[in-house]
Amino acid sequence: LRRQGPPEMAGWDGQAMGGDKGLVAGLPSRGVAVFNGQACYGSSFVEQLRLELSRPPSGPCHFDNVDVSKVLWGVVSTPSFGEIIGVLREARATTQRFKAFRCRLKDKDVEDLVAWLEQVPPHRMPAEIHLSHNEITSVGFDSLVGLTDAKRTEVSGSAMPLWLRIEANMIDKAAVRLLVEQGRCCLASDRGCNSRTCKLSSNPAELLLHMKFGEEQRWQRPVVVPPFNGDEHREHVPVVV
Repeated sequence: LRRQGPPEMAGWDGQAMGGDKGLVAGLPSRGVAVFNGQACYGSSFVEQLRLELSRPPSGPCHFDNVDVSKVLWGVVSTPSFGEIIGVLREARATTQRFKAFRCRLKDKDVEDLVAWLEQVPPHRMPAEIHLSHNEITSVGFDSLVGLTDAKRTEVSGSAMPLWLRIEANMIDKAAVRLLVEQGRCCLASDRGCNSRTCKLSSNPAELLLHMKFGEEQRWQRPVVVPPFNGDEHREHVPVVV
């Protein structure tokens, strides 16, 4: 793990940038924190992140990219996702891009993410958040959308929509369609749509989200659980098929 910009920073891939032990570099203003390696090194990465964030002489640190994807945080001896977010929150750090896809994150993890971003100044909010292929439901999604909407109202002038990759979760497709119908979300089906511009919306200034593949969610089937000890309550449990 290095602090200053090493040769590995040429790409955004975690394996190329520090190997299994991850990388923390480029602080205080152009930071990169990447860990996509073996879970047994997770604690070392979190402690190194904490150490590097404590070193700048003054003021919060800013990252270009924070990527902790493809790691099952909170499993066995691996630190929880909340611990990582807690380190960033305590340091009042900000980032341009945040990635945590394929981590089996749930709504509680999104709440931790939202709690951190609530303290981030509107002009320092991430331009991109990647949370695809997790286990987030409409509860976590609504929380994230609500935060994004609230931060937008604090911005003076126009602002680009958040580039949100949240496909392959457990979000109600109707919630996504409603945002599209309201003109608040673009599904970015045009190649010209990206984190900097929108080619499909007639009023890009009103857009809140770019959600490429946003309607592609994992299907859920409600299952009725038999009563327990005479209890008449029936609990509907979502089952991923």
